Amino acid sequence: MPENKENFQTRLPNITTDKIFGMKILENLVSSIFFIVLVLIVLTLLLTYFVKIDIAIDAKGILEPSIISDIHMPESGSIKKLFINSGDTISIGTTIAILDSTDLKKSLEEINTEIFTVRNRLNKLTSQNIFDKQINKYQLKQAQAKLIKAKATFRDRLTKFYFKPNLDSIYNNYKLGTNITIDYSMAEIISTEAEIKTIELKNEMQKIKEFDSNEIKFSLDNLLIKKKYIINKLNNLVILSPISGIILTEDINKLQGMFFAKGDYFLSIGKSNKWLANLFIKETDIHKIKINDKVKINLQALKNTNKFEFYNASIISISSEKIKKNGKYSSFFDLYRVSAIIIDNNLDTLKLKYGYNVNGSIITERKSIINIFFDNIIK
Repeated sequence: MPENKENFQTRLPNITTDKIFGMKILENLVSSIFFIVLVLIVLTLLLTYFVKIDIAIDAKGILEPSIISDIHMPESGSIKKLFINSGDTISIGTTIAILDSTDLKKSLEEINTEIFTVRNRLNKLTSQNIFDKQINKYQLKQAQAKLIKAKATFRDRLTKFYFKPNLDSIYNNYKLGTNITIDYSMAEIISTEAEIKTIELKNEMQKIKEFDSNEIKFSLDNLLIKKKYIINKLNNLVILSPISGIILTEDINKLQGMFFAKGDYFLSIGKSNKWLANLFIKETDIHKIKINDKVKINLQALKNTNKFEFYNASIISISSEKIKKNGKYSSFFDLYRVSAIIIDNNLDTLKLKYGYNVNGSIITERKSIINIFFDNIIK
């Protein structure tokens, strides 16, 4: 045994050339894997820094035309005839309905009564003026005849006192009380001249009365113009569409024959070439949204069709108040309304319906992945 120990020598195992080659391949493989991992890490860091993704707020809402025109009654009355149905697409100026106005009919009756009264007053005044003119005419002739007779009497009596008297000179210079007989004749002349003057003043008064007649004629003409206006309104009391669009009001056929007061709401028309997605947002998210933010929306009504896809829209208004409990959008009570106009030309706007359910994704900002990562860490 001792001899064997002395002869024992420590040495490495014999490695063949094949084994050495295998080790080199293993070393190269490890190096390559390490390099690939390093490259992947670098690429990942670059991607997280340079690649940005959209930060979006999801919301639900409803579809509405961008412009809604509410039609109100121009006069009180009942719907005599309807020419449209709910959902119809109409052009500006299209006849919507004809109104049977009770107020206008009442106004026509009142104005006819007033016309009758004014016309009677005018006829009476005109007849009275004609009669008075005739009376004045004959009275004037009678007075002129009396004056001729009075002057003849005056001349006859003067000849008893004066030889070939100058009538005008004596008449103008005669002093009353000089001769009682001549005084009687003189008084008759003066009285007749005064009577003629009175009749002439009455004729002047007739001219003044003609102003009253003209005033009544003017009132009558105005009443006749008003009557013609009312009759035209009654014959052509047509409600026309102020815009081109779609009839939004449901069950409009039920309005036939219904009575409306002047100014009452009748129906709504939505402009059909532009549509809004009204989205409703929680108060925790409303401050993140800005005007002109991009929106991706889809319409649930088109979900089972080949037209179901996301459409582009843009925020145009943000409500400053929450939805009221009894308001138009009461089903979205306590949320904020955000309106986005659809700007996608691929959308067939004519096939859209008021009130379609909308799902929207509001893109509030774009961030790199690494920023999002650190934001989440900070939170």
